[in-house]
Amino acid sequence: MRKENLYHPFEIELKELDHFPKTPRTNNFFELIYIVDGTGVQYINKNRFNYRKGNLFLLTPQDLHSFEVSTVTRFFSCGSMNILCRTTRRKIKRLYSAWSIFCKMPATGRAAF
Repeated sequence: MRKENLYHPFEIELKELDHFPKTPRTNNFFELIYIVDGTGVQYINKNRFNYRKGNLFLLTPQDLHSFEVSTVTRFFSCGSMNILCRTTRRKIKRLYSAWSIFCKMPATGRAAF
């Protein structure tokens, strides 16, 4: 098992993958994962969920998760230590601004805020 840590108030990431590392992982933060394109399976705490374009997943701290990629998949993720717990107007504006930037991004990119 691999542990993912977050070192900023929130991070936004866009990845395009044709496979996912076999090792399941956990986070110390909340993470929203949006499937931009592709198909496969998401495993969360021993539960199996087929995914496809347009699906959205919420991972909470300590959820054990992994993916099985069937077709090349673009993942858009937003991780946050507290945005889902204590949302403020300023954070929502920053997230909206980041989303606008994401819409103009190339296939792979990462931003920290």
